[in-house]
Amino acid sequence: MAVKVTADNFQSALAAGGVPVLVDFYSEGCVPCRRMSPVLAELEEEYDGRVKLIKVNVAAGTALTDKYEILAAPTLVFFMNGQERARLSGVNGKGVLRGIIDKILEESK
Repeated sequence: MAVKVTADNFQSALAAGGVPVLVDFYSEGCVPCRRMSPVLAELEEEYDGRVKLIKVNVAAGTALTDKYEILAAPTLVFFMNGQERARLSGVNGKGVLRGIIDKILEESK
C-alpha cells in the first residue's frame, strides 16, 4: 500500500532496501491525479514488493516540491538507491510505467 510522506520522513521512505521507489507528487483536488491513483495501486500490487510507492501531497510538501522542481501534478519520479532514474508528468498508461519500472529493475541486477 502506498505510503503518504512529508519532508520529515521522505528520506527514510526513499530508502527502500534495494527496490525502485516510485514517488507520486499529487494534489488532492487534481482530476488527473485521481485518474492515476488506481493505476499506481494496480502496479504496486502487480510488482508485489519489487517496487515501493510513496505519495507526496504537493500542498503539504513544498520543501520537496522545491527540491525536486515539481511544476505540475501528477508528477511521478522514479528512484533507485536514492538516485532519480526517471520522471513523468501528467496521466500516463500502465504500459509506459511498466516499461520504466522494468528497465530500472533490469539495470539494478
